[in-house]
Amino acid sequence: MIDQQAQQVVESAKSGSFLGALAGLLIAMYIASKGVGVLVIGLNVVYGESEQRKLLYRTILLTALTFGLIFMTLVSLGFIAIVPVLVDILAITSPLDQVLKWMRWPALLLLMSVLIALLYRYAPYRRSAQWSWLSYGTLLATVMWLLSSGGLSLYVRYFSSFSELYGSLGAVVALMIWFWLSAFVVLLGAEVNCEMERQTYNDTTIGETRPLGEREAFAADTIGAPRNWKGGAEDADKE
Repeated sequence: MIDQQAQQVVESAKSGSFLGALAGLLIAMYIASKGVGVLVIGLNVVYGESEQRKLLYRTILLTALTFGLIFMTLVSLGFIAIVPVLVDILAITSPLDQVLKWMRWPALLLLMSVLIALLYRYAPYRRSAQWSWLSYGTLLATVMWLLSSGGLSLYVRYFSSFSELYGSLGAVVALMIWFWLSAFVVLLGAEVNCEMERQTYNDTTIGETRPLGEREAFAADTIGAPRNWKGGAEDADKE
């Protein structure tokens, strides 16, 4: 469904003016930057931080993240579409052709995990966490992104009626749902990273080791309240 709508947009762009296509691209970039800005706000909330970056630096950061997301998206989509074509052009025989076609999916997951890790590292306003402390949430978010994307794809293909309900906007609705699911799993992974950092007294931030309370990061400067899980119910009854 999305492929059909994209093809219609391309055909209409060919018949339209260059300025119109350029204006549409600029508007899309502006909307994408706003979406990235909201995602950064969400990551700050998850990590218990408040945005205090200067306007110029924040604008540069959002622009870089926006271009990075667009670039990674185009690379991922291009990788998915180009690999089967190259396999057919090169006339690679079975079973190597099937192996190459299936290998694009692990490569896509690797690209997605790198993108999510970069978001966790640079998007929140805090002293950056070490890469090892970003791996837990990155792995969870990547796996959940794969499952949610696959589930949505199956639902749209076999069970939904977006085209009948929304007509030409059906692909847009499906894409918006996919964006929402992607943002949700990214924030969920960030929550896991935050709570993992709060379970240790060790400095989880980059650079020189600092004592607790001086690490310029809420997750690294605070420790989660201890709880006796075995006696939790009894303690609650006593209270």
